[in-house]
Amino acid sequence: MNKTKAILIYNDADSKTCSAELSLALRNTFKHCDNVAIMHSDRHHLVRNINELNPDIIVLPEIKGEESFYSRHIPIETRNRIKSHVENGSMLVSFCAGAYWMAEQITYHPPKGITKMRDGVHVFNAAAIKAFGPVSGYWRSSNGKEDLGGCIPVPLRVNTVNGTQNETVWYGNGPAFYPLKNKLPENIEILAEYRDVEEYPIAAFALRHGQGQYLASGPLAHYHRAPVRSNNYLWSVITHRMHQHLFAKPKVDMVCVPA
Repeated sequence: MNKTKAILIYNDADSKTCSAELSLALRNTFKHCDNVAIMHSDRHHLVRNINELNPDIIVLPEIKGEESFYSRHIPIETRNRIKSHVENGSMLVSFCAGAYWMAEQITYHPPKGITKMRDGVHVFNAAAIKAFGPVSGYWRSSNGKEDLGGCIPVPLRVNTVNGTQNETVWYGNGPAFYPLKNKLPENIEILAEYRDVEEYPIAAFALRHGQGQYLASGPLAHYHRAPVRSNNYLWSVITHRMHQHLFAKPKVDMVCVPA
């Protein structure tokens, strides 16, 4: 009997996480795969669920609004448990607010409002990289709801084995990633870039960590409503890596497959 593969989504009401669209997209993507369970955990049970469920993939989603509670609601002890789990072979996937948190330094600089900077104990620090957002020209005031009211399509170029593909993906004030001290991590893999933004900053990346890996995406590739295609390239690249991690776990290459 094949072991059930577990994808654990962080879903915490007090943290204002959004998981409905993400959960639906993952279920649709993996519906033809045997023994894949999509599960959820709030912050109070996160460590226990990691220990008991031994999830193959942990997912940190976007949030409602513009105030992230990740650093306040996931303490250092829990972060260290997640890092250890990834180092021992799991995968941590993050989107938007969750993706900001992966960087060593964060700057959130909305056109209207207060600039917020985070580092040190206030970040997860999966990668020696800077996260800056919202992306110039694509900020939208959040309506505080789990819908597309605070989102806008953003042009990307996505790296696949078939070459660079241009497309448009939903975006909700997520990060662009830049080199820290003019240097990117040696083992970073750039999955996508913002193609209408100066310097073409990173929109999504993957990074090996021990036997596991981190994957972070500023755009919301799992939002599959017009004008964005349901099988957009970025979602295909992300979910193919997830599929490879669940069922093969070789060194993962960037590919484009139907979502």
